[in-house]
Amino acid sequence: MGRKRVVAVDPVPAERLDGVAVAVPARRKYSDEELYHMKVVRKLTEDEMEVITGTTKQNISQRLKAMDAKFERVERFKRDEVPLNYDIRRRILESISDKDINEAKLQAKAIVYGILVDKQRLISGESTQNIASWTSIVSQSHRLHEKGAAVESDSSPVVDEVPE
Repeated sequence: MGRKRVVAVDPVPAERLDGVAVAVPARRKYSDEELYHMKVVRKLTEDEMEVITGTTKQNISQRLKAMDAKFERVERFKRDEVPLNYDIRRRILESISDKDINEAKLQAKAIVYGILVDKQRLISGESTQNIASWTSIVSQSHRLHEKGAAVESDSSPVVDEVPE
């Protein structure tokens, strides 16, 4: 099988590269993503990319290496995201002092409590379906307490049975 014909998107006079007709685009800056697309999807060589982009193979090679490094960092992050997440959560929780908790408003405490219970149940593999009901009741209670009204509930929450 012979060399593939390289045709650029921009219509310009054709030049010759090793006897193969190649359409050379008007000079413009190609993004790193476009270069990576040429390499990975179109499977062009750096020689072919040099002709298309009007830049040097050295420049193309450096930019492609930088893109490879970027994708490696993304893959490493995907692999390490869970441990990083645990560390960030740990640091956030450890940064909350007793003073912070004592100074927080009742509504904020109730919301954080509901979220923490929900997350703990998720981590433990337990049902979280009843959490929305409890959160609603706590929020309604807080709103009514601020208005000085009695708490009324129009629905009873679903409660999971707790094993003894």
